Amino acid sequence: MKNNLNLLDRWQAADFLHHQLPHRRTARQWYGYLCRNRTDPQYGYRITLHLKNGNAHYTEQALLEFVRVMTTRSTTKAA
Repeated sequence: MKNNLNLLDRWQAADFLHHQLPHRRTARQWYGYLCRNRTDPQYGYRITLHLKNGNAHYTEQALLEFVRVMTTRSTTKAA
């Protein structure tokens, strides 16, 4: 069975989050967030990661779910 997961390395994931949530952080700040998220999940949300050759990788689906949670929280706090 072929694995169809599109894995992004940590820098790619940080850039992805920056493009999805540009008002929150820079790509470099998102990178730092991803480094800490594994052991200290800010916002009470731990993004699922996959270890590949000892390095953290993320799926676009996991990142999009995080974006959805973050934007939902933003709109509910504003209301």
